[in-house]
Amino acid sequence: MFLIRLLMLFSATTYLFANEFDNSNLSSNEVAHITQPYIYENNKVAVIKITSDSETLRNLVPEPLIPNSGNTIYFYIGEFNLKNPQEVNYREAGLLIPVTYKDGNITEHGSYFPVLYLDHIDGIIGGREIYGYPKFLADITFIQEDNSIQGAVEIEGELLIDVRFDITTKVENGQLPNWNMLSLKRIPKPNLKNGYAIKQIISAPQNDIVIHEMHLATATLSMFSIDKNPLGAITIMNTSNPFYRVENMKINEGKVLHDYLDQ
Repeated sequence: MFLIRLLMLFSATTYLFANEFDNSNLSSNEVAHITQPYIYENNKVAVIKITSDSETLRNLVPEPLIPNSGNTIYFYIGEFNLKNPQEVNYREAGLLIPVTYKDGNITEHGSYFPVLYLDHIDGIIGGREIYGYPKFLADITFIQEDNSIQGAVEIEGELLIDVRFDITTKVENGQLPNWNMLSLKRIPKPNLKNGYAIKQIISAPQNDIVIHEMHLATATLSMFSIDKNPLGAITIMNTSNPFYRVENMKINEGKVLHDYLDQ
């Protein structure tokens, strides 16, 4: 009997504190984020491999992450179609760097994102607050006509990235192995002089990657420096292996891989 009364009291209390603003931008209780997994269908993504140098990678990748020995950076641009738990379509461009994390008996491989650009504010807010991705608002062009793709990233009318893909050979479709997306999540204290309230390496698995179309391509890529976005300072020794694909994927719950404030 006591247990029943306790459950009734708990239910009444929960109802009492719930209100019409919960799970909205005005909520003082529930966070207005959609929950994982995030299921994407028919993303259209074009990718170029950049060979840089070890100094550039070390400057872009925070320790204790270890940059890849080949000094590889991947540039990508595309149209992404989130289908579940809600439908959102947006364009995104960014850089990712293959890295390794080692701590005692723990070894994890993944790709670290030094910067991402999106044209949809919800994707920016969710990506930053949940995973800590360095996402920034930009105007993104991704125009596909016949066998060519013209892409660009602009911020407040200034050109940051210009890219063109010419699609050539179609190759076999298939399913890719799961991989981990790594980010540096940083939230400063209200007094910025006192450092960070949160500073962590976050790892989020991307899986169920199914390729519907895969094409080799030729490509040209130009990156420029504008205010707070010095992409032109990234050393590019050469570019290679451009490709275009149509894919499904799923992004799952993240975890704290490394907490700088616990060290």
